[in-house]
Amino acid sequence: MTEKKYPYKFTIEFNKNNPQHIQVAGILNGLPRREKADYITKAVLAYEGKIEQGKSIVDLGTLKNVIRQILSEEFDTQVMKEETMETVQVIDVSEQSDINDKGADFIKQLSQSLAAFRGKI
Repeated sequence: MTEKKYPYKFTIEFNKNNPQHIQVAGILNGLPRREKADYITKAVLAYEGKIEQGKSIVDLGTLKNVIRQILSEEFDTQVMKEETMETVQVIDVSEQSDINDKGADFIKQLSQSLAAFRGKI
């Protein structure tokens, strides 16, 4: 086999009658210019088992966007919890005497635990 003149340059022609080839061509054509080589490199190395599981290459921009989305969702959840907590009414039933002793002790311990959780003890 003769040595290639440009060993790092390839021309690929996909079979337009093969559904998998059509799908891959669509994916590659959707990539920005200059990113096809990176995408193909990652795919071939993963297919050949040269990239360890869990240690694949991560795009920094994508990672930043995911972190921003998670923080945004978490912030929205915290705001909703705070708004909900403002409308919750807490009734202390630990001092009610019409409950039998066993139930009263349980309720008293529960009230104390809740108060400790809220930092009131």
